[in-house]
Amino acid sequence: MEKNLSRDDKLRSKRSRGAVGFHKFALNYKPKQKKPYCFVEGEDNKYYLPRLIMICKTEPEFIRCNGKKGVIEAFQKIQKYNEYEEDSLLFFVDSDFDAPINNENIYETPCYSIENLYTSPRVFERILKSEFSLDETDTDFTNAMSFFNDKQNEFHDVIALLNAWIFSYKKYIDRTGEIIKLRLNELSFKEHLVAVSLEGITCKYNLEDIEKMLNIPNKVSNAEIMSNYQVINSNPNRGEIFRGKFELEFFRILLNKVVEDSNKKGGRRIFLNKKKVSLPLDANILTVLSSYAETPECLFEYIEKQWKKHPTPSAPTTSTA
Repeated sequence: MEKNLSRDDKLRSKRSRGAVGFHKFALNYKPKQKKPYCFVEGEDNKYYLPRLIMICKTEPEFIRCNGKKGVIEAFQKIQKYNEYEEDSLLFFVDSDFDAPINNENIYETPCYSIENLYTSPRVFERILKSEFSLDETDTDFTNAMSFFNDKQNEFHDVIALLNAWIFSYKKYIDRTGEIIKLRLNELSFKEHLVAVSLEGITCKYNLEDIEKMLNIPNKVSNAEIMSNYQVINSNPNRGEIFRGKFELEFFRILLNKVVEDSNKKGGRRIFLNKKKVSLPLDANILTVLSSYAETPECLFEYIEKQWKKHPTPSAPTTSTA
């Protein structure tokens, strides 16, 4: 391990490649303050915050690292200094379609990303019970769950090919080292990919258009893409392994339509009974639905391990003599 980090080291780290997260941490670090320092890719703190408070019973400090690579590089850099050995440092990344990191000090989601933890049938069930005041004996509950499961399966059928394309290019990039920016955030879900209605799910894309739109060179054969498509589309847990941002946007749109149907005075397609529901999802869905999202057991285990490995120092005893 290297010597303690000087102020000059901290300032120089700002200029070094891939040190954004480490620089933020170094400037905000308070020695001997017992708190969890949590390195995240971006807005993931909205999911992790209540779960950390539940276990640590104190407010965590979040450091946004501008992506998965930034979290990993911050972890690698922080290992060089011994002044942080007694602190609770937690590193959170999405698994994506990447090879596992396999480092016990870095938490990888057991699904594609944290967004997938918001979109399972169990999450929808919790929302029906809490926001719609339904229970499992209600016909409206049964109808809504059946509707959701059917529409989510339809969506997975539609979006599977695009996931196979993404998976194929990720593997090509890993295999060849060629730099190709997929720029998936430039795709508009509603405009380019999928139309969602109560009647059904409609595919709006083809792979040739996607490659042209994102200016992606044709490097992967159709045969390889279709081979990967067969593999991932046959997975019984498609909602866990497919790209989380697509899953969450579909969930948001469909849930909004379910709310609209419940609020209608007449002509409802899902619910027999009108029920006034207010559930604003457009602004900040990661925060609004955080309490309903899944919490994997491996996440609790990781937080407890990282938090408890550095026990809080005992309070000094006072002499009564």
